[in-house]
Amino acid sequence: MKRTIPGLWLCALALFGCLAPACAQHPQTTGKATYQEGAFYVRFKSWQTPKAEPDRKMIPVKHSSLLSEAKKAYGIHPEMQSMATFKDDKLSRTFLVWFDSTAKTDALLQSLQASPEVEMVEKVPVYYTMGSFPVPGKETSREKGNAPETGTRMDSKTGIPANKQEASDPFYGTINGVSYSWHLDMIRAEEAWQAQEADSSVIVAVVDNAIWGDHPDLQIPPERQYNILTGATGSSAPPASVEQDEQCASMNNCYVYNWSHGTHCAGAVGALRGNGVGIASIGSGISLMGVSCPSVSSTGQSVLNGFSGISYAVEHGARVVSLSWGNYSIAETEKAVIQACIEQGVIIVAAAGNDGQRAQPLYPANLPGVISVASVNSGGELSSFSNYGEWVTVAAPGGFVSNDGEESFACIFSTTFCQSQYYRQNGVAETANQYYDGMYGTSMATPVVSGLCGLLLSADSSLDSYLAREILMASSKPVNTANGKTIHPASGIIDAATALRITKEHDPLPRNLEGERQSNLVLLSWEEPESPQPVSFYRVYLNGAPIAETQALSYTDTTSGYGLYRYGVAAVYENGNDSPKACIDLEIPSLYQIKTTIRPEGCGKVEGGGYYQDNEEIRLTAIPEKGCQFVRWLERGSVLGRDSVLDYTVEYPTTIEAVFSGEPESSALEKPWVEAGLELYPNPASTVLSVVSGIPPYAIEIYTVHGNLALRETFSGSEEKVALNVQSLSSGLYVVKVFGQGGILTGKFSKR
Repeated sequence: MKRTIPGLWLCALALFGCLAPACAQHPQTTGKATYQEGAFYVRFKSWQTPKAEPDRKMIPVKHSSLLSEAKKAYGIHPEMQSMATFKDDKLSRTFLVWFDSTAKTDALLQSLQASPEVEMVEKVPVYYTMGSFPVPGKETSREKGNAPETGTRMDSKTGIPANKQEASDPFYGTINGVSYSWHLDMIRAEEAWQAQEADSSVIVAVVDNAIWGDHPDLQIPPERQYNILTGATGSSAPPASVEQDEQCASMNNCYVYNWSHGTHCAGAVGALRGNGVGIASIGSGISLMGVSCPSVSSTGQSVLNGFSGISYAVEHGARVVSLSWGNYSIAETEKAVIQACIEQGVIIVAAAGNDGQRAQPLYPANLPGVISVASVNSGGELSSFSNYGEWVTVAAPGGFVSNDGEESFACIFSTTFCQSQYYRQNGVAETANQYYDGMYGTSMATPVVSGLCGLLLSADSSLDSYLAREILMASSKPVNTANGKTIHPASGIIDAATALRITKEHDPLPRNLEGERQSNLVLLSWEEPESPQPVSFYRVYLNGAPIAETQALSYTDTTSGYGLYRYGVAAVYENGNDSPKACIDLEIPSLYQIKTTIRPEGCGKVEGGGYYQDNEEIRLTAIPEKGCQFVRWLERGSVLGRDSVLDYTVEYPTTIEAVFSGEPESSALEKPWVEAGLELYPNPASTVLSVVSGIPPYAIEIYTVHGNLALRETFSGSEEKVALNVQSLSSGLYVVKVFGQGGILTGKFSKR
């Protein structure tokens, strides 16, 4: 195989699948549609949900009286698609509805929102796989060192690397100066293959624009190929209108190459190795599933109804779902689909994006539990196009072979629907007429991680998205930060061999970690690990950094703002070993504080104040003391109501005053609480509550009279007197629990 290369253009960015139509500051997306035309997600109230047949996704619109009545006026299609996923209640009541009268979109939206039968209606975002092409005249050459020899010893007769395990794969190794498997070398794939054989019962789904499952190096059986547009099983290939054997004269408008995006991703996940055909992949031996979510556009540069594709994949056995597309906005329905998958143990891997920016996270990559993936070049530095920042979970090879930071044409070589376009046009003669080609982007890094997750599941079938993410981060190698770009400080570039070792050898971690937001507090709880080795204590982490150590099986954190809070809890054993972190992500919305005051002071209390999100419906309850009667609620001088129970919609931070009449009788709570070795004072307290205990506390919890945890603090366990800041608590009566080595003491105090 001989080639003559007068000059090598930069490899195409092509279909990396991570650009967002919603953000005007991203010039790549200018002019692109933000939402699908003629489509809504509609969630019905439980008593009006259309009846669906078991295992049937398409539901006749006539099953909904509301939509039947609107069908003629708005051109509503005769069938709608159920978004049901893992029997999630909200998703079982949500349907994707299509309509033709796009000029009446706003009118239909308002009509549905006003209907008493509808709980929620929202627009459906469009997700893109698109990119830039090489700039003519910007050439590189092998003489400049951009396609380096790597020292691989070649067989003089076959031209195949003699020192490679997978020598029977023609495009494995370095051939005539082109490295076809540098990305596998970087992640130590051969050592991983020697340590673990892939399990064919593990299904990894590629949900994309199209996947040519009949590719000789993929061989996806018909029963694991599905087209979400047609609703048909048997093929996930591009539409019949796409000319597979077209030879593009240039990369401008080479749509057949665009339609190869999903096939390229599938090859990076699970192309067969050692079969004498094409390439090898990190996940070779797992079972691939191809779910095609094609756009009606001929360009092949977008994914339509991808979340319906995710639902199909997981309900048909996928343990890993690879998503090489994204957007900077996302619907609540789509968040719920991902959450349902995560809660059922499915591993979700998604591209971090290709806009080369840090501040704005991409979706679905930045959803709770999702493994987000940035791209690196062969030198270990983040690719020039890759999004980056602390929100990104891991990095994987998805860019170029580079020398001294200079990027060459050589990128990720994988399976395609079309014959070679980029490599052929760049003079790589051995790729001509071959259904393989190069692409780059976080789209290419993502399936490399997905394939590795399939291999990890082969070693431990109990892995979920959180533990897989923890293992990938804990086993990673540092990113080369010469270009100033970094990802999560506790993570780096995936290392397949080390990840497998940790998967097989790690100590048991805390079980059943749960997290719940109450007001501006996050309540974490977990169970002891199943281990004969005693646990010394638990270390609690937030966004990868340790924040507390406790011997209890719970912890309460106070949030400081909106965003994605990533918590972890590791068991620290008496022998000094640390377990991996049990993890959970919580998306904290922007919260408004609703303060409550009482007039006259001491005449009663108010329950229900705290931190709430915009448009949240809350209930405030005024409870008078003996000798007092409730009169009215006031906000900024205006009367809100005269009933002791007030239903209130949160729209901004505010203070609501409960006005009473009369004079309270003297209360026992106007003096310190003293009982069984516990003293609480002052009582009532306004800002600071002092706690004096005969058992030095390691934790103190404060509960409302309804049993809701309102505050939790941890201590060293050596001080008999501690002070609690109770200023953030609403006025009312509270129960205090003091936890010490000698037991639990309980008392009460009143908050002014």
